[in-house]
Amino acid sequence: KKKKSYLNSVKQWVKFDNLFVVDPVGIAGGLAVFWRNNFQVKTILFTSFTIELLLADSEGKKDWWCICTYASTDDKVREQQWDVLERRKQIRCDCWALMGDLNDITSNGEKWGGRVRTEASFEKFNSFISRNSLVDIGFEGVPWTWCNNWDNEGEIKERLDRVMGTRQWCDNFGKVK
Repeated sequence: KKKKSYLNSVKQWVKFDNLFVVDPVGIAGGLAVFWRNNFQVKTILFTSFTIELLLADSEGKKDWWCICTYASTDDKVREQQWDVLERRKQIRCDCWALMGDLNDITSNGEKWGGRVRTEASFEKFNSFISRNSLVDIGFEGVPWTWCNNWDNEGEIKERLDRVMGTRQWCDNFGKVK
């Protein structure tokens, strides 16, 4: 959500060589991906909510797609975004990973505080994961990635950010954490 000039200074500060930015629409969205020259990026595609990088595998296994996303907080828009991601897999190989702020959870086990959601409210996200044969690679540290920062009883925490890979990606990069 920052201007590209600011992101260029961040790129220099963290000692990365490259930057690709998708500007926000109004005050919502916006994405940035930084990488070093030791990653060979063959192709970059993007939408208003994704940056998709075709990466050459340095170990000679197989090229793979890294899809970075910032999904909408609006349920209907997010469902349309899942559809776009699913249609776009036709241009990708079977080896890809999806990562970023997916703005949804797979069950109430990924939510602490607030109202309990109905099981039906998880169906579309879980169906997207299943149809694309995605496997969550897990996490280390605290189990939530978002908190509303309210005090006491009003506090809500959720695991909205994650990395998921296709089975082929997990087979090739199974030791990734």
